[in-house]
Amino acid sequence: MRVLILALSAVFFSFAAHADENPDVGTVQSVSAECKEGMSVMQAGLADSTMGLCIGFIDAVMQDLGERRAAGEKIPACLPAVLTEGQVVNIFVKWADQHPERRPAIDGIRAALNESFPCGK
Repeated sequence: MRVLILALSAVFFSFAAHADENPDVGTVQSVSAECKEGMSVMQAGLADSTMGLCIGFIDAVMQDLGERRAAGEKIPACLPAVLTEGQVVNIFVKWADQHPERRPAIDGIRAALNESFPCGK
């Protein structure tokens, strides 16, 4: 949980200056848009910093889930042993396209993983 708080703090401070300009910063739709833009730029063979925000949110959730699992906490997502950041980005973006409701990106990433990798199924 500490890692999640630290990672989210870093992500928050990286875009806090833009919050006044865009009140949707940190929502599912805003982070999904950053992920899409970053993927497009990367597919064109260019470097871009927008993917950093996207990966920051993805990494924060993945680290939190790993720590919770290591601590013996039951989590609703049964993630495969090998799951790349790129795969999680794709899963999240697809989920976000199907869920236009306004909610925090962290909750959306968790929901996307829970739906994609449900335990016991």
